[in-house]
Amino acid sequence: KITRHPIQWAILLYAIGHIIANGDTASIILFGTLTLVASVGMVAMDNRKKANSDENWQAFFATTSLVPFAALISGKTRLAFEEINWLAVVVGLVLYACAYWLHDMVSGGASLF
Repeated sequence: KITRHPIQWAILLYAIGHIIANGDTASIILFGTLTLVASVGMVAMDNRKKANSDENWQAFFATTSLVPFAALISGKTRLAFEEINWLAVVVGLVLYACAYWLHDMVSGGASLF
C-alpha cells in the first residue's frame, strides 16, 4: 500500500545514498547504473503489467502508487496496521543493523556514523 515497487525503491535509495557518500568515478558508474535501472525498471514493470490488462492488477494499480506514500496521501488507499507483517519489519531492521555495523568489514569503507 505504500508503493508498488518496494525493492526497486530500496535499490534506488541505496544507490543514491552511495553516490552522495562516495562521489568517485567508479561509484558514480556503479551506483548511477543501479539508479537508472531501478528508476526505469519501475516504469517498465508498470507499463508491461498495464498491457496485460489483468483485472487483479488493474485493481491493485488503482489503489497503489509508484511514488511511496502518494496513494495514502491522495486517499486512494488507507494504511491498516493490522495488515503489516511485523515480523518482516523486525527482520528487515535487524538485517539493516547488521549491514550497517559490518559495512567497513565488507566494503572497506566506514559507515556514515
